[in-house]
Amino acid sequence: MRRLLGSAPRSGEAKTLSANAVLYPSAYAPANRYPLNQNSVMIGNWVFAILFYIPPIFFPNLIWLGLMPILFGAIGQSLSHLVVNNIAMRTWYNGGLATTLFGHIPIAFLYISYVQQHGLATVWDYLIGVIYAVIAYALLFRRLMWALSDKNSPYCFDEVEMARFDRLNRKPLKHSFGAGT
Repeated sequence: MRRLLGSAPRSGEAKTLSANAVLYPSAYAPANRYPLNQNSVMIGNWVFAILFYIPPIFFPNLIWLGLMPILFGAIGQSLSHLVVNNIAMRTWYNGGLATTLFGHIPIAFLYISYVQQHGLATVWDYLIGVIYAVIAYALLFRRLMWALSDKNSPYCFDEVEMARFDRLNRKPLKHSFGAGT
């Protein structure tokens, strides 16, 4: 069975659709290690958390600093896990969806409600928060991920992780996003 995007699985590679195979297809590297691998994901998430989720704890009066992770979580994660990943992988569930629905979105709602009720943010706070989120994601997280990508990485995803949702052996979901899918 062929992949929806990318090349046929190589020997020893899990026969599944992962973020690597669907969002970052590569004809010359196995999807279990390129561009995402266990090392790049761990370091990328750790650095992102330290640089962008921890500072608002120590500087609560800088509302724009707190809005960045809130907006990134509510908007960025929602777009990724509710829309892009599900369409690309032809499924209704993907890794991160539950965290987005039951973590990022409710926390964002509570945070923004509190900020609005107490008049703590201006339009500038929101604008800076959005710009900060885009820059943080595009220039740091994505750049770091690509800097740590290695088609020969020893930190490949385990076959159990790659095959967890058995993507290739399932029929594509029918949805209203396009014809014939």
